[in-house]
Amino acid sequence: MWTAGTTSWVFEGSSPGLALGKPQRRQKGQTNSSTGGPMFRPYTKTGRLADVLALIQVLALDPDAHRSESGMTQELQGKPQSATEWFTLAKEHREFFRVAEREHGLSLVARHVLPKIGEQRPSLPPDFVGALLQTAITLHDREVAAAEWWKSWIPLASALAAALIASTTTLFTLWLSGWCKP
Repeated sequence: MWTAGTTSWVFEGSSPGLALGKPQRRQKGQTNSSTGGPMFRPYTKTGRLADVLALIQVLALDPDAHRSESGMTQELQGKPQSATEWFTLAKEHREFFRVAEREHGLSLVARHVLPKIGEQRPSLPPDFVGALLQTAITLHDREVAAAEWWKSWIPLASALAAALIASTTTLFTLWLSGWCKP
């Protein structure tokens, strides 16, 4: 728990933006409610976790709570590896980021809702930033595991294939030796 002015903030894993429930299997053709498009797993894109972690750190700790695309590109010394722009990346991760259609429209949701102290929103405390980073890592790990669900079937499929081959070979050998003659 930390305090900003007279308001106390408590991080709990059950808060709406940070809930980490068990990944749900999706039915074929189910759509993503936020985009209307087919379901996808943004954390499985190459370089995505590193991009999200960098974006969280800048938006949580930088004196400016709201950033522009050019400001992010300058601060992070280039474009993201897993998207064409920082705003595009943020739109795919609404669990952390808020994107408004204006020049300085990119912010961290948790920081945007903080009350202003003077003209600035305070930086997030290091323990809260650590919790956000750990949440991103956990979400990444769960999406990767969900995307690779089929790998758990490899041992069973291998055992069934081996049993089928062994049974077929045994029956064929018995047939050749005359065991099955009428």
